[in-house]
Amino acid sequence: MRSIVGDLLLLRLAEASSEPMNKRLYRGIREAILDGAIAADSRLPASRDLATELGIARNTVVHVYSQLLAEGYTRSRQGNGTFVNASVPDSYLASGRRLRHPAQAQAGAALSARGAAIVDGVSASPYQWGAFMPGVPDLTEFPHKKFGRIVSSLWRNPSPDLLTYAYGGGLPALREALAQHLALTRSIDCDPDQIIITEGSHQA
Repeated sequence: MRSIVGDLLLLRLAEASSEPMNKRLYRGIREAILDGAIAADSRLPASRDLATELGIARNTVVHVYSQLLAEGYTRSRQGNGTFVNASVPDSYLASGRRLRHPAQAQAGAALSARGAAIVDGVSASPYQWGAFMPGVPDLTEFPHKKFGRIVSSLWRNPSPDLLTYAYGGGLPALREALAQHLALTRSIDCDPDQIIITEGSHQA
């Protein structure tokens, strides 16, 4: 199974080029860090895993990782892997410049008359799921066993803040993860503050 970073780099390396692979890979990772596609403090895949995903020599990945480390784009933890630095060298060369741009808010946006009527008439349907229900997934395909294992592992030693009042808009870590996922897999440029987590379609 490929990593999200691997998928991102495969897209960036897809264009034909006469440039050596080590330079293309270096530029691909560096640009992904600078434009926020690979978020700060993210863990890069192990060199062996990334080399397998990209179909290149492991030494190429090791060389690129070493160069990024030497230039201050990443940091290495013995036995834990390579992580993206929160402050990269380019941030000191471009004072006041944001590398990622939030979506511009649309001033004066409002619901149409039909939209307002739909919202005013919202109520729970007597049929909550089934064939051809708009906006409802096939609930029989929900991965209960996998979901149960994940929940069980996370709740063996939960952080105290997970047992207190909820955050406005949803758990910050979840919103950050979703923003990164959307940037990598859907090329949607958004900030965690633009994401709101709801308890379901009715609350949404």
